[in-house]
Amino acid sequence: MLTLILVHTALASECTSKTASTNQDLSAVLAAGVQAFADMDEEMFKMASADADTFLVCLQEPVDPLVAAAYFRLKAMSAFFEDDLVVAQELFLASHRLDPAFSYLEDLIPPGHALLEPFESALVLALPQGSTLEGALVDGSPNGVRVRTLPTILQTTLGDSVNGTEFIPAQTP
Repeated sequence: MLTLILVHTALASECTSKTASTNQDLSAVLAAGVQAFADMDEEMFKMASADADTFLVCLQEPVDPLVAAAYFRLKAMSAFFEDDLVVAQELFLASHRLDPAFSYLEDLIPPGHALLEPFESALVLALPQGSTLEGALVDGSPNGVRVRTLPTILQTTLGDSVNGTEFIPAQTP
């Protein structure tokens, strides 16, 4: 966990005007990652996933909840690649909490694909309760609810500006 925080802190400290990102930038790289997954282009998928991590920590505006949901889905795909189906399911549940109407298009993820198992199993799980975090954006919502059993995107603000963005894995205090 400490390593993850140090990596994200290091990434955030490297954000410059060239790497500052918006929801639109993050959405584009997330879409590229999903397409690379569908095309079975592992190298491009890993590049898009790494770019998504950089774009997330360099986000200069509150994350849109639907963009956060898409980020969680891409992270779930990464966990799936690493055969970590528990983490994939946690990430899919976090995504479902923000975007309950989402379903994969058959041209991207065909019926019967192994990725659909953790995705579909997350859809039937009860959404856990959480606690409100005041003064922070949780998955794009002011004073949002942080559910410790799910991954989240936490943003600190200074006035109307985003001061920092961090991906926090499930089970993290």
